[in-house]
Amino acid sequence: MNEIPGTHEPVADNDTPWRTYPLIDNALESANPSVIVQAQQTLAALDIIRQKGSPRERERATQAHVAYRRALDLFHELTALRDGAQTKEATSRTRAAITL
Repeated sequence: MNEIPGTHEPVADNDTPWRTYPLIDNALESANPSVIVQAQQTLAALDIIRQKGSPRERERATQAHVAYRRALDLFHELTALRDGAQTKEATSRTRAAITL
């Protein structure tokens, strides 16, 4: 059992919708995830604001840039883990077929 954040109330594992990430799940399953393309476009727009914006806009754009960069880094780490797991699985199947 888990707890609701900020409380000591137990929550069943199937009752934690805040632990699901449908956009990331869909992006990981897609060959060309649009959410990643949008994030990259947003990063490019933030770069322009970081160069040409007012001091306040630059500060906010820098903070948003860090968040988007971290999200993209996480996505790339997840795809690498997924691809590594798929490669391991394919290798195991190939070895099993050879030994038969």
